[in-house]
Amino acid sequence: NWALRIGLDFQMPFEATQFDLSYEWYFSKDSLFALAGYYKNVANYVGYATRAETIDGHPYTLTSPVNASKGGHIAGTELTFQTPFYFIPGGEHFGVYSNWAYVASDLREMSANLPMNGLAKNTATLDLWYSNHGIDARLGTKYHSTYTAIYGWDDTALVRVRPETTMDFSIGYTINKHVQVRFQAYNMLNTPLKTYEDNQIDRLGRWDYYGRSYLADVTFRY
Repeated sequence: NWALRIGLDFQMPFEATQFDLSYEWYFSKDSLFALAGYYKNVANYVGYATRAETIDGHPYTLTSPVNASKGGHIAGTELTFQTPFYFIPGGEHFGVYSNWAYVASDLREMSANLPMNGLAKNTATLDLWYSNHGIDARLGTKYHSTYTAIYGWDDTALVRVRPETTMDFSIGYTINKHVQVRFQAYNMLNTPLKTYEDNQIDRLGRWDYYGRSYLADVTFRY
């Protein structure tokens, strides 16, 4: 005896009514100041949830994407500033790129009542660069505040990721129009991945060190 059963779960797609406004000021060559804000009214939010179902008289526990019973909002603002240091004698070949974003939302995950997966309240980037005489170099730092993450498909695996600051470096040299060499260093601060469970900071989830990594390559163009 055998039976074939095909189960399909249907979800309504994400929908959002949104508004955004931005201001950009290009105050010099390759220089920018930008300010942007947005508001999204989100419906049919999709998240993972575990539920009990009875199939052919047998109880099962199923985990799958489902629509939340209600929607919510996502609102935020973003600030960008970039410029070469043209106002310093000889500094036009040096510069900075910076970005900061703030996000607020009342959307919650359905199982653990945690904030929406993937949304950090604050993220920031700061890059210092140099470009001249065939050399392109960049030192970049990134930061994010606490956010919710899921590792796998099980909604019980929802965790909170602690704030992180990472730093990377790259430098390349164009020997001629055909050959370029480059060196890159990742995770220079050896920043670990730190998580906690049950929305309690003393409930350790993961504390993983991935170490620093380095890459050197040569590019040939014809």
